[in-house]
Amino acid sequence: MQSQHVRYLKSCLETMDETLEQYELRLEKKGDPRNTLKLIRETRKEIRRFLARIGVHPEKKDVYWEIITSCVFFENYLTDMEPTRFQKSYGRLDSKDEEETIERYVAGLKEKIAKLEKACKAARRVRGE
Repeated sequence: MQSQHVRYLKSCLETMDETLEQYELRLEKKGDPRNTLKLIRETRKEIRRFLARIGVHPEKKDVYWEIITSCVFFENYLTDMEPTRFQKSYGRLDSKDEEETIERYVAGLKEKIAKLEKACKAARRVRGE
């Protein structure tokens, strides 16, 4: 596997693990009568096994890297929210105004996400990462 493959898999798996960790913490506080907590823990163990298999070992988490990773997923979500794609899956919107509103917000969010990602990359460079 090449380094870009490992980086991509690492990003995906760590994002999944971090999301599941948040659910795990919430369910621990709330109590879990449905065994969901057990399934989340089993899933997280499998993720960690996968990470180990591709040579990624737990390390101190860098918040800037986590944000950059999340931005990649946010960009994908926003692309899927573009009206031309969105309407293929969910049907036509009721009006051109709705389509333009969605386009405007998606474009604005894409711009904000790009700036956030750029700022995090710059912060990592300053720190020598």
